[in-house]
Amino acid sequence: MLKRDLESIKSMTILFYQDKFKIKWNDLSISEKQNLMMDYIESIEVLKKDNNDLEIK
Repeated sequence: MLKRDLESIKSMTILFYQDKFKIKWNDLSISEKQNLMMDYIESIEVLKKDNNDLEIK
């Protein structure tokens, strides 16, 4: 979660951060991309409410 939060802060404060990320993304191997996506997926929380609705955090 901390990693995701830091990336979010960087994207708001560093000029052209998203463009730099896209360039880096294209340089990553398939396994590196998979690891990055799995880190993100693992950080997602699903909460079940009293009325059986699901909330994704």
